This record gives sequence, structure tokens and C-alpha cells, in this order.
Amino acid sequence: MRPQSVRGGVIVAAACSIALLASARSGLCDQALLDKIIELNQKANEANAKKDYAASLAHLEETLRLVKDAPRTLYRSAGALALLGRKAEALQRLEQVVDVGVGLGVGENPDFASLRGDPKFEALLQKAEALRKPAGNAVVAVRVPDKDLIPEGIAFDPKTKTFYLSSLYKAKIVAVPAAGGDPKDITTEGQDGFWCGLGMKVDTERRILWAASAYEEAIRGFKQEQAGNSGVFKYDLDTGKLLKKYTLTNKPDAHILNDLVVTSAGDVFVTDTLTGRLYVIDHARDQLEEFTERGRFPGANGIALSPDEKKIFVAHGFGIAVLDRAARTSIELPAPPSATLTGIDGLYWHDGSLIAVQADISRISRVRLNAQWDRAEHAEVLDSHNPLFRDPTTGVVAGDSFFYIANCQYSSYNDDGTPFPIEKLQDVVVLVVPLTR
Repeated sequence: MRPQSVRGGVIVAAACSIALLASARSGLCDQALLDKIIELNQKANEANAKKDYAASLAHLEETLRLVKDAPRTLYRSAGALALLGRKAEALQRLEQVVDVGVGLGVGENPDFASLRGDPKFEALLQKAEALRKPAGNAVVAVRVPDKDLIPEGIAFDPKTKTFYLSSLYKAKIVAVPAAGGDPKDITTEGQDGFWCGLGMKVDTERRILWAASAYEEAIRGFKQEQAGNSGVFKYDLDTGKLLKKYTLTNKPDAHILNDLVVTSAGDVFVTDTLTGRLYVIDHARDQLEEFTERGRFPGANGIALSPDEKKIFVAHGFGIAVLDRAARTSIELPAPPSATLTGIDGLYWHDGSLIAVQADISRISRVRLNAQWDRAEHAEVLDSHNPLFRDPTTGVVAGDSFFYIANCQYSSYNDDGTPFPIEKLQDVVVLVVPLTR
């Protein structure tokens, strides 16, 4: 995806830290708060570019007053403090970042040059570098020889043992046998009015492939006037025929219908990243309707469903919200000790836990919940800083395994909106990690 845009729910470039900005916090978030944080980070970037570190720090401090203990903001403020000669405060900020398990390249950051040689800094540096070492036992499940596919979404059909990948750049869906092989187009580029491919889910019982799509800068031949159109597409899983599409125009609001879940009754819940809403397609009414109000989940992205289908978990710009489906009320899921619940793209349920793809900190995490599913008790790393990572995005749980896209490559775009040359791109890799305890 080109810089200065919002990819499938992960905010990049000047506002790239927003998805990682804040720790999970009590109370509800609102869109105005997210907008303010984006503005403050843009101002901090501009001040930093002018080497006005005092002004940059002031904007970052204001951000931290809005959202406490935000790992990336703490990290950036530590750099500003070090550049201003406030070493003790810089070290304290770095310690807070490392304490939640985030490394963030301390060693190569020139902002911390003045701290070199300080015993406390050297100890923090060792811990930070240890956090950036590859961890986990993931292996390659599938390689897809289509370097500029730029796939954001993945789904799996257990009946046919087939993976489905949705393309941001080529605006299509491809099928890939789990046993390996070349991708086969389920839809051709732009067929049925399909835009950038985002989250997908397979309804095995009804033989339906549900796919979220939005018109974003990542699409080939981007035209600004179409930006913010979005929809959910319903395909016959066996024939690839479009059964219906449910669309929203960019007037009056721009939308990114991003990721979705399907209930046992066939209802579909879908996140809207740009408006912070949750939408629903009720199987009986068969139309796209608002389920929560605007701004309930700023930067809404990944979504998961509890086994009893009474709770919906929504990853957003500030952490994870737990939505009571019947009451339509929500709470924030408190972060477990020494962990962060920010920067989540894909989110999935498995055996009392949430599986989270945290692209900004290069990590796949498992977050174990309490019996009531309203508190995170422990977080563990399933895969971290894998050398195959190049913008990991979403995944799918199949049995006791988690399959996920390791290298979407959404950051591999030129300023003119075209992907990097083919020789600088990679074959798509789907990794798998076991979820057995």
C-alpha cells in the first residue's frame, strides 16, 4: 500500500504508529480521540524533521496524556528526551517499552547515541535486542508464486482443503490448494465491481465465501474519487459466482469494510475501519445495517466471535473491545501483564484464547482469557520477528493450527502508487504454527 494511506485497518506512513499508539484502556474510545492522536503524531513528525525536538516531544507528551503507556509513543518520546539531553527520563521511557515486551530497534536508533555506555541503557539494549530475535516454531505451509498479488485476506475451506487469498493490488480473489500449487483466479481483476480484497470467511455449511472489499490507494489504477467506497461480497464457494454484494458509497462518509465473522445462523458482522462502526448482515433481512454507532471502535479491524456467539471481540486502534451481542454494550479488554494488545490486524478465537496478528511489532500472539472472556490473563508469543515477515496481515484457524500471511508487502509501494519492481518483491508465503497447548 502506498504511504499516506490507510491499509485494511493498519494506519501507515505519518500515522503508522496509530495502530500501536495506545495500550488497552478502560472506557469507550471515540473517533475524535483517534483523529486527535493522528494530528499530534503528524505534528511530531514534522517537528522532528525540522530537528525541533522540544516541539516533537511536546506533541508526543500530549498524546501520552490522552493514551497512557503507548509503547511506540513512549519509544519516540524516549528518543526526543535523549536528543534533548534528558537522559534519566529517556531511560525510564525505554524501560516502560521493554517491560511490555517490545524491542523496536533501540540499538540502531541514532536518537539514543548520547545514552551509549550508560550501564542501564546497555542492559535495556540487551533486553530489547533479545525481544527482536526470531521466536516460535512456524513453518511454511504454502508458497504462492505471484509476487505482486499483495494479499491482505486469507480464508480456508476444510472440505476442499483450499486457501483463498484476496489481493489489494489486483482486486481479485485466488484459490490455492493446501497441498501447494499455482493460484487459480476465483474472480478476475475488478470482476463484479470488487475492489481491494480485505478480510474473508468461509461458511462451509452453506458453501459461501464472504469477502470484504474497499477502494483504497493500494489498487491498480487508483482514482481518488472512488476512495472510500466499500462492500461485502457473497460468492458461491463451489462455482465462484457472485450471489450478492452489499455496498456503501463514500458519501457522506468514506468506509473500509475490513474484516468479518460469520455466525452459525449465517449472520455476518463486519468492521468499518474509517467510521469505527460494526455492521451486520442478518441472514433473514439480507441487508447491510449498522450494528453499533459511529466511533464506537476507532480504527476497527480484526474481529472474532466467542464459541457461544454472545460476545464479539473487535480489535481497534486502542486495543480489543468485548461487545455483548444482545445488549450491544462493550468494554475494553485490559491488557495482561508485560504485554500490549495494540497494533492488531487479524484477530481469531481458539480454545479460550484470542490469536492476534500484531504486524507493527512483528509478532503473532496468543492471548489467554479468563472464564468469563472479559479479561486477558496471559499473552504468549507464537511467532516473532520471523525472517519471512514482510508485513504480516491476517490468518485463519484450521483445527489446532493457525495459518497466516507472512508477507503481504503492503509497504512495498512506490510514491506513484505502483508496487516495487518484481525483482524486489517476494513470492507470497503462508506460515503455519500449531495451537496445541
